[in-house]
Amino acid sequence: MICNVILTPQNGRFLAHVAELPDCKAEAESRDQALTLIQQRLEEIAKRSEIVQLKIPKEAFYKFTPISSTR
Repeated sequence: MICNVILTPQNGRFLAHVAELPDCKAEAESRDQALTLIQQRLEEIAKRSEIVQLKIPKEAFYKFTPISSTR
């Protein structure tokens, strides 16, 4: 699995968070440390989680999503 990690330098530290998992964050003094920490957090989440894909018919969304035409 590949995750997009957003790495931001801030006040002499590095903040890292996973775009697909907003609660998965890490902060460290160096870029490499932040990436190592975020990798560890991702591995912890993967150990206790399951990824499931659900197929939902498009028609199910039509009931709830208003379709408007702006021409």
